[in-house]
Amino acid sequence: MAAEPQVRLGALAPESLAPAVLALVRAGTAREPALARDLNATVVLRFLEGFPAVRLEFTGASVTVGDHEILGAPRSVDLTVTGRLPDVLLLVSVPQTAGLPLPSGPRGRAAVARLADGRIELDGPLRLGRRLLTLLAIPA
Repeated sequence: MAAEPQVRLGALAPESLAPAVLALVRAGTAREPALARDLNATVVLRFLEGFPAVRLEFTGASVTVGDHEILGAPRSVDLTVTGRLPDVLLLVSVPQTAGLPLPSGPRGRAAVARLADGRIELDGPLRLGRRLLTLLAIPA
């Protein structure tokens, strides 16, 4: 079993959602330490309501979650997830398979619809997006 990466909270702006995202990352990292260790990417979550964008920096041994504009310049951004907060929360709270929502129930179909119609946009490699959603998933 792979060692669990250290997960820490970075710099925060007022009205930050980073502490809530940190809770999801900590739970996912405890559940899937090998996945968190293998991500080695920078991800930015942008919320259409105007909350500060949250950046997740996966470096193998550690994960830093903080506000994008305050953390300083990233090495590069590998994936950007953009959407309304309720839509992003729906996406991580429905049953998944391989990082994609299962369309077997109404909430799963709603999550798939939000991805299909662009209400939630993933800008970056699909494989990285699926791995991130697997890590952030809230188990049923």
